[in-house]
Amino acid sequence: YLSMLGFFYGLDSYRIKEYIDEIIQDSLQKYDQKISVLRLDVSNHEEGTGEILDQLESSLKNFGLFADKQIIALGHALDKNLAVELEKLLKKYSLEKDPHIFLILYEFLDEQSLNKKAKKLIAFLKKSTKPCKEMALLNSRQMNDWVVEECKKLGVTIQLSAAKSLVDRIYSNENTEKETSTWNLAQEIKKLISFAKHKTITLNDVEILVNIKQE
Repeated sequence: YLSMLGFFYGLDSYRIKEYIDEIIQDSLQKYDQKISVLRLDVSNHEEGTGEILDQLESSLKNFGLFADKQIIALGHALDKNLAVELEKLLKKYSLEKDPHIFLILYEFLDEQSLNKKAKKLIAFLKKSTKPCKEMALLNSRQMNDWVVEECKKLGVTIQLSAAKSLVDRIYSNENTEKETSTWNLAQEIKKLISFAKHKTITLNDVEILVNIKQE
């Protein structure tokens, strides 16, 4: 996974977060914990957002004191209009070429919105980052496949009819914001696993445990 510079963006915030968590966990196992992890989220700092980039640069300067490799996950820097400062840092430290540091940038915005904020930087990131991946909202058929795969990750199987019913109850509900559909589905999957008490989630489990929200 350590490929120096990665960029994940899109409206499906759950899948972005999940993918980044998987990268970090797999890297910790692969490098036998000889790796430091720093998570920076600009959205959590309404004031003094520039301090986040100061913290990022400080980490880059002091890297190597306590670990052989470093993963830094930086979120929402573009959303907070820090594109110019971030681009300067990326070029100053040539992060796309440093084999010891993996900087993960992520934004919960689609490509059109990102280009309006920082078209030049987005072009640079799409050219220089690997992986560079957009995680757009899934349609109902893609959601069915995602539910099946998510259950496999958690050590259970789910009947195809049960997966479809679950998606219909969550994703197709007019009151459900599409941006939160995967969050809602993940929560329901965990609930089903907790209460089903067996290795296969059935259609009956979904019908009993997952309510269809009414208007």
